[in-house]
Amino acid sequence: SELALAIALLESQNAEKERTIRCLTDTVEELESRHRAEAALMTEVMAARLTMDELQTSLQEIAEAVMLDTEDALISPNASEGGPHTPRPRGTSPFSPARRLPSPSRGHSPARLLPAAVPSSTLSAIRCGLRKKQIFIQDLQGKTAEAQESASALRKQLMDCEGH
Repeated sequence: SELALAIALLESQNAEKERTIRCLTDTVEELESRHRAEAALMTEVMAARLTMDELQTSLQEIAEAVMLDTEDALISPNASEGGPHTPRPRGTSPFSPARRLPSPSRGHSPARLLPAAVPSSTLSAIRCGLRKKQIFIQDLQGKTAEAQESASALRKQLMDCEGH
């Protein structure tokens, strides 16, 4: 009768609402799962960017150390005459972070200081290695100068012998 029809209609409506609730619950769970995955991915991206920035900073520090040490190893034209050799002061190397152009992906954000990614012991080891190379180069330059003097003396002796 009428009451049974009303009950059947309400049961049908309840069943439909339960299906809608289950569908919405599934959608919410899927969206939450996607959000967690995206948040984890963003964390990985941020960590990768930080690592990349630290590696770039480390590379710039190493390049600056190499450039400064290389400049110290070069003999200036005045060095043979006892003139002063003035190496470029720290921080003015072409590889200096102060002269680095901003990354296009980050726009023109203000420069930020990152923690040194290379321990000072590593930089010291690099500098020590470069110093050894400098000593080796200076030794070779000295030997070259001696050989040139010897060759010059031998040429003079040869010319003297040919002249007599």
